[in-house]
Order: sequence, then C-alpha cells, then structure tokens
Amino acid sequence: MSARPLSLRDVACALPPVRIARCVVDALVAEARLTPKPALVDARGSRAHRDLDLDTMLRSADALEPAFLAMAHAASDAPPSQALREQLARIGREGERAMMRATAGSNAHRGAIWIVGLLCARAAMNAPGDSEAICASAADIACFEDRFAPVAAAQSHGAKVSERFHVAGARGEARDGFPHALRIGLPALRNARARGLAEHDARLDDTCLLHRGGLHTAQHGARRVIDAGGMAHEAGRAALVRLDRDLLALIAAIEPAFQSGSTGEVSGAKIAAALEMALTEFEAGRTIRPVILFETGGVRLQEANLGLAVIAEIQAAIVALRRHVPGVDVIGGMVGCFGSMSLAATLCTELVMTRQARLGMNGPEVIEQEAGIEELDSHDRRLA
Repeated sequence: MSARPLSLRDVACALPPVRIARCVVDALVAEARLTPKPALVDARGSRAHRDLDLDTMLRSADALEPAFLAMAHAASDAPPSQALREQLARIGREGERAMMRATAGSNAHRGAIWIVGLLCARAAMNAPGDSEAICASAADIACFEDRFAPVAAAQSHGAKVSERFHVAGARGEARDGFPHALRIGLPALRNARARGLAEHDARLDDTCLLHRGGLHTAQHGARRVIDAGGMAHEAGRAALVRLDRDLLALIAAIEPAFQSGSTGEVSGAKIAAALEMALTEFEAGRTIRPVILFETGGVRLQEANLGLAVIAEIQAAIVALRRHVPGVDVIGGMVGCFGSMSLAATLCTELVMTRQARLGMNGPEVIEQEAGIEELDSHDRRLA
C-alpha cells in the first residue's frame, strides 16, 4: 500500500508532536480505565492477567510519552524509508525499556509501542482527520524491515502464534494499512461507542488472545454482545458479563509425552498450586473456572510417597473449589487417566472424555504386564 504524496498543506495542518504524544497517552489511559472489559485489566481488577493492574497500566502509559514524542519529531519532516523505520524502532526499544522500569518488568504496552508508534509518527505529517492517509503512510513505513531488531522479537508470543495459526497479527495489520481499525473499529466507535469494542473484537485475529487460547471464545462472545444490542441494552450488558466470565479460566494440563504423563512431586505441586490460586481468586470475589486436562498413568513409581502426597493436595484443592464452581476434567488422548490420578479426576464435577480416552485404576498395559496376555490383551479395544 502506498500513501499519496504529502503536500505542504498536509504538513501545515498536522498536529505538533507534543500534542500527538499527549493524545496517545490520553488514549492509552482511557483504554486502561474503560470498564468493564472482558478478562482484561480494568477498574475492577487484574482479571485474566497476573502481572498487571490498573495502576501499572497507567504508569506504563505515562512512561511512554517521551518515546511517542520522539517518534513524532523523527517523522515530522521525513518520508517513509528504511532509515526512518529503523530510527522509529530504536526509539521504540528505548520506550520499551522505560516501560519496563515503570512497571517493574511487566509488559503492559509493547504492542502499542509498535502500532501506536507508527500511527503517531505519520500523524505528524498528515491532517488529524485524514485517517486514510495516516494509516496508508504508516503502512509504507511498516513494510520496511528492521535490520537491527533483536532476535527475541521474532520469538515473541505474538510472532509464534502468528506463524502457527497463519494470521497477520499486529505486524500484518500495520503493513496492510490497519484495515480493521479503518473499516470496523473507527466506524463502530463513531456510530456507537458502546458497541465499538465488541464489534472490533468480533472480527480481529488478536494474537494475544490466540496465545492465551481464548480467541474463539472472545470473538463469539463479542458477537453475542452485538446481537443483543450492545451495552445500551440490558441483554447486551448481560452478554458482556457472560463473556467476561467465559474468558477467565484456569487450565492445568499434563504432558503425556514425558514419562507417560506420570505425576511427580514438582509437576503435581504445580497443579495443586494452580487450583489453590483459583480458590484464592474466588475468596477475593473473582471467578475463575478450573479445567484440568488429564493424560497420566498416575504417580511416578520412583517418587513413591512424595508423589502420592502431592496428589492428595490436588484432590483437596478440587474438593475445596467445588464449593464455588464446577471443576471440569478433560481426558482426550490414548494415555488416559489411571492410578491415583483417576481418583482426582472423579472428584471433578464434570467429566469430558473422547471415544478413545480411558479412565481406570490400572491401565490395560499394566494388567497385561503383571497378569499376562491370557488375562487381558491390552490391544483388544473391547476389553481395554
């Protein structure tokens, strides 16, 4: 995408850099304070985030103002080019370091540094009401590669899920000229601010949600909010509350490829701690749905009583959570769920199994090994 040539009128009508930077920070602050936002940090609390809260988001926004100001200054008299792209990237990395200092290491606005940084850079060369021109010239900058980008940038959560799920992500959105912002977000915001967030979220392939595993839920939930009339109607508000609840889930999964998913002291302690964390959230008035993915042969024999003790902790946590919310147990693979972990599975309120899944105290392979194939052929599906 190529922007139209800049005219002297464009430059003369553009906002001054200091005003642009202040507008960006005001927008980030307004976004952080917007309440309610399903599963996101807002005035009610941290929601699905563990390392962010509203105060941290506000500190991050303020810390980024010098970086946005520097970006607007750098682009105020420069056409899109490789040199400008890399200059903006250097400023962005400096801004990221300032953000990390302000938030004690929490990534509050890394994505905004890229997306909003490009837009504020081109806002310095276009009239403030010309969204098409701002996005088009920002896309021209985004199409240049940053030759000095750190290796870690290619290994971010967003980059990984973009590659895995074949979605454009933030970088693709920028290179395409921000089509979702122009065609969906801005019109929805202008027509009905109460519906703007839901309309945008119902369509955008958000890599943060992809990484967290909630994109499908978010998009369908946002569509329900829109179909119910948005926040202006009681049904729409109820749908938003439901979406917020659906996006808050705690998932504990066992890796079946490691020692047949056997549970040891450390892995079991992690599951128990996760369930106890969910219990703490409930006691603080925040709802989190616990889901456990069981693919385990039981306790690692070499850990003996230590492994059994931690499974008792898992079972106690499941029982304690049942007072607040149904616990969901999912058994989907061929490993199944056996041994003492099968007792933990049966303590959950809901049990979801595929046709190939198995649940029992002793696995058919163990019975065949100990009692002989005459007693049980583990490959006979009718018996196993």
